[in-house]
Amino acid sequence: MKKVSRIEYCASFEPLQSGMGQDGESKILFPPMKAFLDHLQTKGFRNRRIGLMENGSWAPAAARLMRAELEKMKELRLCETDVSLRGALNQTSEAQMDALVAELCAE
Repeated sequence: MKKVSRIEYCASFEPLQSGMGQDGESKILFPPMKAFLDHLQTKGFRNRRIGLMENGSWAPAAARLMRAELEKMKELRLCETDVSLRGALNQTSEAQMDALVAELCAE
């Protein structure tokens, strides 16, 4: 029997972006992510629940920087849980993802 993840059960789950990046040295968003977030703001992106994931090994401030950009937009609900992946998936990362999925699917 195939194991189905909680994400597959959640009808309201819509990923924002599969790839996120951040420059670890200058503490700014990589230009493609900044352009993507600016595009969302220009197009009036709203009425969504947003979850953030970052690569904690090389972009430990990515979620904080993306959150700051998204908070400028209206009518977005940002999840309190941020997932920080550090290399391979481990039990801590899985627990963070489960918490994020539960938060995204709540309502």
